[in-house]
Formats: sequence, structure tokens, C-alpha cells
Amino acid sequence: MPPDPWRTTCLPKTWWAMTCGSRPTFRQHIRPDGYSFLAQMNDCLCDQISIETAQTPLDTSVLEEVRGKTIMVGVLDLSDHTVETPEVIAQRIRRALPHADADKVVVARDWGLKYLPRDVDFAKMQSMAAGAALVDAEHEA
Repeated sequence: MPPDPWRTTCLPKTWWAMTCGSRPTFRQHIRPDGYSFLAQMNDCLCDQISIETAQTPLDTSVLEEVRGKTIMVGVLDLSDHTVETPEVIAQRIRRALPHADADKVVVARDWGLKYLPRDVDFAKMQSMAAGAALVDAEHEA
């Protein structure tokens, strides 16, 4: 069976771009369906995997594929200037917890914070911290 083109062609280049900040030129465009490649991440040397869950209706059960890795769960929708409440943020965090080890979940934002006004950025980050505190309090009880 021939090797998976995503794994042999794009994944190594993507890794280089993610870790070293380069912008490799792709000769072909291969986009896997959803997160179909996620299980392959278990074989890589990275410690953390960042996944956007706020801007997309991601089925967080895909996180089962990378149990054992630290997962940065994006919980801020940066395509919208509306500041989420801490309760909404907590709900997004809770969606990931059944599918990942709680001690390996890092609450983060989806990518693109630089496109929002500074006051909105700050308010979203405050809400993220408050939402994470809500979930922490539930797990301490």
C-alpha cells in the first residue's frame, strides 16, 4: 500500500512551519477531511496539540485520538466581536473533558486574536480566565 500523501508530503512541512515559523511552499494542496489525521499526531514528538473548538462545531470526541498529549483547547470564538460569558467558556471546556485527560487540557483561544480590537481581546481573555476558574471549582469540589 502506498504511503499516505498527507503524512509524507504535507505533515512534515506543516510541522516545520508550526515549530520553526517557516512558510514552506506546497507544490500540491492536500487537505484531509476534518481531523482524520489526528491519530497520526501520537507518533510525533510534539508535546502539545492546539485545536480550535469555538469557531467550528468540532465534535470533541476526536480528542480521544490523542489521549496522552497535552491538548490546547480553543474556547474563544475570534470570528465574532461578542464577548462570551464565563458560563459559555466553561461549557466549551466541559465539552472536551470527557475525551481528554483533565490534567492535560490547556485552555486557550482559537487562532486570530490579532484581528479583534484590543478592548474586545482583553474582555475575551478575562472571560476565558473566569470560565476556566468555574470549571476548576467544579473539579475541586
